[in-house]
Amino acid sequence: MIPISKKIPHAFSSDSLRGILEISIYVIVVYFFRGIFTYLQNYLSGYLSIKSTSDMRQDTYSLILNSQPQTFYSKKSGEFINVIIDDINKIREMIFSFLTELFPSLLTLICTLTYIFYLNWYLSIFVLLLIPIIGLIISFFSKKIKEKAENIQNKVIENYSNIYENFINYNAIKVFALEDKKEKEYFNLETYNNKDSLSIISLISLQPSVIGVVQVTGICIIACFGAYQLFNKALTLAELLSFGTALSLTIEPVIFITKSISIITKSKVSIDNINNMTVFLLNNKDKNLRVINYIDNYQIIFDKVNFYYPNKLEKTLNNINITIQEGQSIAFVGDNGSGKSTIIKLILQFYQGYEGQIRLGKYNINEYNFDVFRQNIKACFHEPFIFTGTIKENILLNNTNYDQLEEVCRITKVDELINNLDNRIDYQINHAGNNLSSGQKQRIAIARAIITKPKILILDEATSALDLESEKYIYHEIRKYLPKSTILIVNHRIDSIKFVDQFYYL
Repeated sequence: MIPISKKIPHAFSSDSLRGILEISIYVIVVYFFRGIFTYLQNYLSGYLSIKSTSDMRQDTYSLILNSQPQTFYSKKSGEFINVIIDDINKIREMIFSFLTELFPSLLTLICTLTYIFYLNWYLSIFVLLLIPIIGLIISFFSKKIKEKAENIQNKVIENYSNIYENFINYNAIKVFALEDKKEKEYFNLETYNNKDSLSIISLISLQPSVIGVVQVTGICIIACFGAYQLFNKALTLAELLSFGTALSLTIEPVIFITKSISIITKSKVSIDNINNMTVFLLNNKDKNLRVINYIDNYQIIFDKVNFYYPNKLEKTLNNINITIQEGQSIAFVGDNGSGKSTIIKLILQFYQGYEGQIRLGKYNINEYNFDVFRQNIKACFHEPFIFTGTIKENILLNNTNYDQLEEVCRITKVDELINNLDNRIDYQINHAGNNLSSGQKQRIAIARAIITKPKILILDEATSALDLESEKYIYHEIRKYLPKSTILIVNHRIDSIKFVDQFYYL
């Protein structure tokens, strides 16, 4: 468009319409191809931003899933949710803005400034004087935006954590009539968040306006000097129009650059958060580099084991010495907080950092390959984990033991459950199993644990929601189904576990 501006005075001074028609056709063709280029640019930029952040989200999710269990005890759930959803969405916005606005605008600005210097280096000096002023304005606003973005991120994390906590404790909120209290907590957090969000919007809106005033002021000063040169015959009208057109073309790129820098500044907080989370997850990743790929002896030995929970002064486990022979049934009993479940979680390698040794056969449990170790040990807990899907899918997971499905359903009395359901074993379970009772979920979880006939089965309050007769029946049938397996039980109802070989009192 800059070269055509030189032809405008000549076209209008001519008696023929030919020149004006040529200019009109030129403008139409330029804008036609510009439209095609803009579409392709936006589409490809969108594809690249979606693809790159989708890969980033998958990698982050994979890191979270492959982290050590203790990882989740040291951070809020909202921090993980925020990284996967909010932070990565901001990175996507930043990449798209860079490809569609910042990069093309920088390229346009550089080319335009180069042409301006080519046209008139004297007037171009005034343009150079504007650059540091605009740079200082951008730096000032960027610092303020980053501070507000950090505040927002902290509140978003807290909000995500509270929402997750309230959803999983929904029944307790209803029982204790906490709706108003929890609603007020959410409202207060959201109010603070909105204030900071409005502050960022205010800063982002004000920044281009301030820069625009500086830019237009500079252009007016340059126009005055240009007119002075024109009157003194140092510059022709065509050259002045061309220079003015080129100078006007710097306004839009500067606005886009300013907008993109604001987006990048906000995204910088997310980039730092993702980097910190990635480093944290990599440091806590299950490093499956253990050398022992087989287990030939399932004897479990605790040798002088001590364990502290983080930020607690007293030992949860103090000099624990236990020997469990392969194939034994063992029950851990004791008061709440005595360390029964802690022993179970140490065997499962949910916690590290204990003193002493925990051996499986001849080797420390930390020396076994994770895949081999987990293939041979299955566990059920007081709160069974249920996934969205059918009952059959929840029992089998990634196993293909279809021939044992009917038997484990009988053992756990899941067959009684499915006989009263539509679609029977293909009955669809809602999110977190909220269309099943606690006892029904526990039966499904136990069926899932025993279907692979594990060498070690752990039942940590796994039947707490069942009646005594059902509990006795299931324990009895499990022992018959797994005659050679080691079974470790945590249970407060002694009557239902009298069959065990040994009790450990903690």
